Amino acid sequence: MLIPRFSLRQLLVITTASAIFCYVIAMATRGHQWAMAISIAVSSVLGAFLVYAFLFAGAWVLTLGGRLFTKQNVSASPFATGAPPPQLITPPEDPE
Repeated sequence: MLIPRFSLRQLLVITTASAIFCYVIAMATRGHQWAMAISIAVSSVLGAFLVYAFLFAGAWVLTLGGRLFTKQNVSASPFATGAPPPQLITPPEDPE
């Protein structure tokens, strides 16, 4: 499915949370200490997530680059053979 499904309730919660955060930022620009603390805390958490995402993306690119220069081993089951396994119990014949 190409389009994610969001309910109206989810969109209203996201909109309300964004409005509250924008209000806190507006209070921080006016000099309120509590608003500055909340803004810095939220920004720190978001910044940490961004750093983790960039580190993950960098490690992913390095592993993809490493695969280009190494030999790819085709893994197969050690128990699989080209023929089916022997049948231990013979099936009953259908009387016609």
